[in-house]
Amino acid sequence: MRQVTTHVLMLVTTITWAATGQAAETVFYVAPNGRDAWSGGLASPNARGTDGPFATLHRARDAVRQIKRARGSVLTRPVTVCLRGGTYRLDQPLTLTPEDSGSPECPVTYAAYKDETPVISGGVVITGWEQDGHGTWGTTLPEVKAGRLDFRQLFVRRQGQPDYQRRYRPSKGAFVIAGLTNAPVFKNPQRHRQSQDEFRFCPGDIERWHNLDDVEIVALHDWSASRLRIAKLDMDKHVVKFTGYPVYRIGHWWKDGRNPYYAENVKEAFGNPGEWYLNRPTGTLSYRPAQGEDMTRATVVAPRLENLVRLAGDVKRKRFVEHVMFRGITFCHTSWNLPEKGYSSAQGMVDLPAAIEAEGARWCGLESCTLAHLGAYAVRLGPGCRHNAVVGCRVFDLGGGGIMVGLSARSANDVPEHVLPAGNVVANNVISDGGLVHFSAHGIWVGIAARTRITHNVVRRFLYSTVSVGWSWNDKPTSCRQNLIEYNHIHDAMMLLADGGGIYTLGLQPGTTIRGNHIHAVRRSKFAGRAPNNGIFFDQGSKAFTVEGNVIYDTAGAPIRYNQSKQEWMTFRDNVLGISPESPGFPKDVADKAGLEPAFRHLLETMPKVPPCPMLEMALPGVERQAHGSAGSRPAQGP
Repeated sequence: MRQVTTHVLMLVTTITWAATGQAAETVFYVAPNGRDAWSGGLASPNARGTDGPFATLHRARDAVRQIKRARGSVLTRPVTVCLRGGTYRLDQPLTLTPEDSGSPECPVTYAAYKDETPVISGGVVITGWEQDGHGTWGTTLPEVKAGRLDFRQLFVRRQGQPDYQRRYRPSKGAFVIAGLTNAPVFKNPQRHRQSQDEFRFCPGDIERWHNLDDVEIVALHDWSASRLRIAKLDMDKHVVKFTGYPVYRIGHWWKDGRNPYYAENVKEAFGNPGEWYLNRPTGTLSYRPAQGEDMTRATVVAPRLENLVRLAGDVKRKRFVEHVMFRGITFCHTSWNLPEKGYSSAQGMVDLPAAIEAEGARWCGLESCTLAHLGAYAVRLGPGCRHNAVVGCRVFDLGGGGIMVGLSARSANDVPEHVLPAGNVVANNVISDGGLVHFSAHGIWVGIAARTRITHNVVRRFLYSTVSVGWSWNDKPTSCRQNLIEYNHIHDAMMLLADGGGIYTLGLQPGTTIRGNHIHAVRRSKFAGRAPNNGIFFDQGSKAFTVEGNVIYDTAGAPIRYNQSKQEWMTFRDNVLGISPESPGFPKDVADKAGLEPAFRHLLETMPKVPPCPMLEMALPGVERQAHGSAGSRPAQGP
């Protein structure tokens, strides 16, 4: 019955989206070699080539608007915008408002044409490369020098390869802090939030590097990380001061306060294969090709936009974007730039932008799309988003996380129905290789939301918790309820940070069920703080969950853990804990039900290899240096 329920849900979603095949439809075409002055037809009607497809999605959107206005703002037949294969480079996001909506009988669909691959990119192609004779290639970017373009991500595609690869900036480390100073602390009653905007470093770890204001200090906290800009250095006292305070106290979770960190974007460290360095004052971009790369044939892209598509309903006025579908499209190359005061977030990095942002969207969705090579998150379904679906997508190479559903207002209670995200579906997706810049981002995050269905996904290789549900740090009532986390295959979680799990929960969630998930390979890195990593972690206030039929093994900590939560607050049935596939009694038939359903398993065959976060390959300093720090430094002020 439970499996049938999933199929019925998927069938209803598919029927809604497939309405374009039930009646005559209006079709517009878009092609990279089209022209917005044309009519949007498939091919030129005459030999002179004076008509044909549009060139941009914005022109196609406007054509749909013109149809609606001519018919009293109502569609009388479905509309499909077919995108021919090739790359569409946006200089601004595609924004859809309520006037761009379809209806249940006449939806609006943006879809790949037949088996072609349209790519919507937020980046610009970098050209003009010249070799210096020592293995480094360079080019000068006037927009960078003039301050009109800045980027922290770079993606390279070899000739003949379908996917790009992320390339990283040069780094130095890992290091550990030598101690804290007597500087004022950020006022907060919680000890671990009493942060300082400086620390002592061991001699030689931090230096007066070139373009010092472009260097970032990346400091780990137990379940998060800070990216800090350097304000000034005191080389005599070996103190580095930052432009802002981190959320958490550096050093709090490590023995003797020896917090691990590294320095990123250090020009003097440049030179390893696959590294790049952008000299902003001069506008010069330098790149050392990875093994086997031919720069005369490679395509190099720097991202410009944070968002690619915005579904912008007016939630306050109850005017929604409805019945808009994206199918078979690749979305890639989004940016994220560091604020002047640095960036330090609580867990989840939930305030990051997403490539596809939706607010006030209903009955919209993505099917069979690819979202990759992103600076932050892939998809956000925020306030007023109801009955949307993300189905059968590949989501990978993520600076942040995968798919976000819900409100991030903590402990939100009595949220009005038209504001509360509810009835959204995330099903049969592969969400892989994330948190590459923002370490605590999740594969799937559900905040304050109701009746969310997270089913049959593969979620893997994240540096923190792969799936997170709930956003209240106590057991008081909120509007978060009746969510379903069912039959997901979750593995290789917690690859860097600590205090999380394959599934992480918060708060009272009546009617929420965690069922049939296959969770394993929950890691613990050499950089982790003091807290354990677990298969399922019921954190503060977690209560009223039904937990049944899950298979959990190979976890760094206990399969299930509670913090300010209790086992008796849950209902448990038929879970199999700590039995590996090699052991007698392993429930293979149960584990095999998790993950992609048969019609979607081909997605795993097309997932590319993603270069890992550089910190995973770093080593900690020797034990003696960790224990003693720099000469003359006093002990850290951690517990």
